[in-house]
Amino acid sequence: ELYYNGPTNTGNAGLLPEEAVTVEGGIRMEYKGIQGNVALFNRSGKNLIDWGRTSDTLKWQSMNLTSLHTTGIESGLSADIRKLTGNPSAFFHEIYFSFYYADAAKSSGIYISKYVLDYLHLQLGIGMTHRIAGPLSARWNFRFQDRAGTYTEYPSGNEMPYQPFFITDAGIRVTLKHTDLSLDISNLFDTEYMDLGNIPMPGRWVRGTFILKL
Repeated sequence: ELYYNGPTNTGNAGLLPEEAVTVEGGIRMEYKGIQGNVALFNRSGKNLIDWGRTSDTLKWQSMNLTSLHTTGIESGLSADIRKLTGNPSAFFHEIYFSFYYADAAKSSGIYISKYVLDYLHLQLGIGMTHRIAGPLSARWNFRFQDRAGTYTEYPSGNEMPYQPFFITDAGIRVTLKHTDLSLDISNLFDTEYMDLGNIPMPGRWVRGTFILKL
């Protein structure tokens, strides 16, 4: 941002440091096999550094462009079913839920902001682990995400909004006396999505793990 000059960007050696005040408060609880938390936060930033321009035909210029006020909430809840019920052979081992929401208001005048407003707006997560048979268990994670802001599409150069996406991760595990074997699959259904910038995120990803306990 200070010194880089390129075909579409112009640096600015006179940038000032960013400033922000953040306030956060929350509660946390634990009871037998249940854990939960919820927190509220507010962040007020000024002199935020961003690339800005007044039209699509001009270069991006780094500047202390934006004042940004962000408020949100994040929470989580998990339950260890075996501990909660006192049944070590229960079908469900653990169930968990997470929620995140944030909203932001900016002030950047007539300038088009490049990335400061590309913040995580909403994320929902649900997961569980459960028994299959004997030492074999399975894990499932489901995540919905919606990011605010836009990105510059390549090669068209058009500003495109981020699209919400839904991702499923899965895994199986075998736990024996001296060994652990696991197979994990991220993005099980090979969903195409972009999380930040004009960069496609990985598709289906398979990993295997072998652990020997000495």
